[in-house]
Amino acid sequence: MNRQNDLLAIFKRAGLTPDWKWQGTVLSSQVGHYCRCAYHARTYPENEKALIADARRALGDLAVQIQLCCAMMHIDFEEVFMEGFLAFRDQMTDATRKRDEILEQKES
Repeated sequence: MNRQNDLLAIFKRAGLTPDWKWQGTVLSSQVGHYCRCAYHARTYPENEKALIADARRALGDLAVQIQLCCAMMHIDFEEVFMEGFLAFRDQMTDATRKRDEILEQKES
């Protein structure tokens, strides 16, 4: 769901000045929150359910911030997402091909 224009309007209504160059701090904070949840889930598996819920919140916050950054840079989130999707698909295709080549070499 692309809500980048709504997010930018909310941001501006709060009296904040949109500046994508400062949003990196917010993005890294959200990624850090997710990583802390993952780390604690490995360390404290008995708390995994609560940590998944917390990680979900961090991912939601990150998704919002990514769309907000796109709005600040006047680029379409959907285009950015599609570019990322295609790059990921190509990387996974290449990794699969390399894995298959390695397995074929081991078998021969």
